[in-house]
Amino acid sequence: MRTNMGPKPRPLAERFWEKVDMSGGPDACWPWRASRDRCGYGSFGVGSMVDGTRRKAKAHRIAYELANPSDPLGQRECCHKCDNPPCCNPQHLLPGSQADNLRDIFARGRQCTVRGEAKPNALLSTETVRLIRRAVKAGQSQRKIAASIGVSRSAVQAVLKGRNWAHVQ
Repeated sequence: MRTNMGPKPRPLAERFWEKVDMSGGPDACWPWRASRDRCGYGSFGVGSMVDGTRRKAKAHRIAYELANPSDPLGQRECCHKCDNPPCCNPQHLLPGSQADNLRDIFARGRQCTVRGEAKPNALLSTETVRLIRRAVKAGQSQRKIAASIGVSRSAVQAVLKGRNWAHVQ
């Protein structure tokens, strides 16, 4: 019995397929029409907020699994035959290993690398990173550099070590 929980949730397949443009026909790419990640892949919410299983999943993975319920991807990758990241046409998707997917990515020149301040969650600008590196070369202490630009000493260390969490290269 549902009480005060709002409307009954719609089936996943119904929510999913309404966000896919299938107007080109069965052999065409079916682009994802909703939110996409920075590399162009569709992003779709699955799971429940009520039980804490809510997460984002790649739309093309969901498309493959909806069309192939007896062959779930599990830890396998979902590769595009069409080289079109937003495509969700199951005929254009196939399971593969991580090595298969990486080979395909590099062969097609699809490495999606965003560096430095172009990252949406970058902590420091490219100019600030250059300033930190120049100051270190000039012999200033990391503590003094951090205080002068208003960041922590660990942020300065991250710049010098090229740590990913600082989001600077």
